[in-house]
Amino acid sequence: MQIEAIMNSLILKNVIKENSSQNIQELISGILSKPQIEYISAVMHNDKYEFLSKNDYVKIEYDDSGLNYDLLDQLHDKGLYDGKYIYGRIINSDDWGEDFNPYHYNMKVNLFLLDDDLKLFYCEEKINTYKLIKIKKQNIKYYQYGPDITTTSRE
Repeated sequence: MQIEAIMNSLILKNVIKENSSQNIQELISGILSKPQIEYISAVMHNDKYEFLSKNDYVKIEYDDSGLNYDLLDQLHDKGLYDGKYIYGRIINSDDWGEDFNPYHYNMKVNLFLLDDDLKLFYCEEKINTYKLIKIKKQNIKYYQYGPDITTTSRE
């Protein structure tokens, strides 16, 4: 058994019955990929985890180390970045089927970013499902105030 399969079996020991066949345990542990195991682990350790649906709004922790800080300020000003998370919307699961699979370990997400004219545009990315946090649209400040939340008037 490969090292990864051994690690998988250790993670899955709470899921697989003790009296199940050794071959079944090895098969399940061996066919799961690292992203699948990470997803299973995340769900196992988060009692409040919510599975995603197509068109759900999500937030994802964003590593700002490689990004232009002016852009981060602009995203923050427009309500599209809160200092830790950026936002997006689920397009579909990133599998071969046509139907949405809420249990797939990767999702296609339209991330909400700004173009050069500071208008909202969507950037499609494939993101590990366990990294996505389901939220309501009204939790995104951009949608609370409209596209020009930096104005002081409400005309």
